[in-house]
Amino acid sequence: MIMLKQAVILAGGIGARLRPLTDKTPKPMILVNNRPFLEYLIELLKERGITEVILLLGYLPEKIVNHFGDGSNLGIKIKYSIGEVTFETGKRIKNAEKRLDKHFLLMYCDNYVPIKLKELAEFHAKQKTLATVTVYTNKDGIRKNNIYVDKDGFVVRYDRSRKNPNLNGVEIGFFIIDKKIVNKMPNDNFSFEDIIIPKLIEQRQLSGFKVDHRYYSIGSIERIHLTEQFLKPKKVIFLDRDGVINKKPPKAEYVKSWNEFEFLPGAIEALGLLTQNGYQTFILTNQAGIARGAMSESDLNDIHEHMKQILEKYNAKINGIYYCPHGWNEECECRKPKPGMFFQAAREHNLDLSKTIFIGDDERDLQAGNAAGCKTILVNSEKNLLDIVKSILKLNNNKRNVNYETLFNSILEKYTKSCKSRYLVLIGGCSQSGKTVLAQKIKENLIKKGIQCNIISLDNWIIGLNKRKGDETVRERFQYKKISEAINKLKQGKKIYPPVYDSKSRLIVSEKSSTPLYIEEHGIGIVDGVVALDIKDLRDISDFSVFVDINDEIRKKRLMEFYVNYKKYTAEEAKRIIVPREVDEIVIIKKTKDYADVIYDPEAYTSDEKSNKNI
Repeated sequence: MIMLKQAVILAGGIGARLRPLTDKTPKPMILVNNRPFLEYLIELLKERGITEVILLLGYLPEKIVNHFGDGSNLGIKIKYSIGEVTFETGKRIKNAEKRLDKHFLLMYCDNYVPIKLKELAEFHAKQKTLATVTVYTNKDGIRKNNIYVDKDGFVVRYDRSRKNPNLNGVEIGFFIIDKKIVNKMPNDNFSFEDIIIPKLIEQRQLSGFKVDHRYYSIGSIERIHLTEQFLKPKKVIFLDRDGVINKKPPKAEYVKSWNEFEFLPGAIEALGLLTQNGYQTFILTNQAGIARGAMSESDLNDIHEHMKQILEKYNAKINGIYYCPHGWNEECECRKPKPGMFFQAAREHNLDLSKTIFIGDDERDLQAGNAAGCKTILVNSEKNLLDIVKSILKLNNNKRNVNYETLFNSILEKYTKSCKSRYLVLIGGCSQSGKTVLAQKIKENLIKKGIQCNIISLDNWIIGLNKRKGDETVRERFQYKKISEAINKLKQGKKIYPPVYDSKSRLIVSEKSSTPLYIEEHGIGIVDGVVALDIKDLRDISDFSVFVDINDEIRKKRLMEFYVNYKKYTAEEAKRIIVPREVDEIVIIKKTKDYADVIYDPEAYTSDEKSNKNI
């Protein structure tokens, strides 16, 4: 089997269908969730083991070159082949001939699918053709088909006009190309799709690798919104039902009514934890009892309605339930171990299955999860759903409590592996826990490593004392909406001029700072604030999060010293401020610990400072 290490991306077109978005921006640099679409493709390739990317450019190449450079900031090699804007796809590929590996992955710059690169390479090796193209099976009919793959895996028809009714898929790129094809290409200006693909089909040298996972594109303006939804970070769990959530009936028997449904120990708590931690949860279950006449679909729906009502009482939410009503001999696409239900859920909710987890209880679940591309975990007699969920959420404090050295190295490692143009770290925790000191220490060490870093203090968005009613909770004292808007702008590379809050007078002393806040390209922004982990919008766009934990007695002592020694309050005045915080702030903020990637102990930080000066 070939080992693909090089990807070649066609990215030179003018993107006429995307005007006016492409009037001053090349198509692959169109922003999707505040990131250039090309960043997502390069991140995908890096995750799949590609080490070198060649970008074939033409229109506004400098904007792409200036953004990505040599790729070192993204942990991947990036090279460029720049031609005229008028070059067609074949000419662009031929122009890069001397830089191409013996076999390489050829892609369009506007299509994304979580490709299984190893399976693609294995299929190509089995077919023994000069080229293989990835084909979306298009079972949901999102586009008109333009290709036909026969039962042996060979492409026999290709129609770019999409007028031929006898087609069975959509060609989406992600080709494996043998360089022999390029060597025989003419030097003329020609279309790869119009000239080379038909020749390969005629010679029976083009195979079609079929994928059921929906692909997403920025090929036209109307498709961008759907692609944004797909690429937006999500936390998704798929669950089998019988044997995972509820007690499994004996073989060939079924849970036919709500009276026969029995939650397994820990299942309700597990589902509640998933909901509280922002996971979308979907149930995928085989229910052959319907096909056998043991129950009706109405019976099944009644069971699920009762189940959801019970779960809602415990703040647990099920986002969707998919079931297969067919028997094992009906050869449907949905009955596990086939992955049809996964693909249906993915299409309906714009999910990337490669970034989801499936929890089942038997071999069929394992096979189905693997076929869908999910990380699959099975419950057993020693590990139930609650145990697995706690492991996923990293609620084991022994695993999550870290000292400074571990914390800093974790941030550095994740940043180095990231392909994002701007990296965001959240530092949250109760007042006077040591967040600001930690943020400054991380910044100093990052700068020593040559990484640009700025700190964004959320205190700038506290409502001034003169504008408070006096009964606000911490969520009302901080302006969550304005914070979200500001941090999103920073993530996009924009400069902001935040208000200036004076902690001594507890007033906004200026509505607009004279000094801008920004995150440099390929730099890190550290968001420091009590509510940093409580704001969902920030959690959604962050790349790493830290909760600074501290002994309550030490925290209260620090707060008292802050108000008495720094703000010059009397002890009684300080108590009148601190005591209400134990009700309206501490309870809320301590719960945000569950959102953190790591929990940091400032006492460990103090000792680390002495022994880890060269981090």
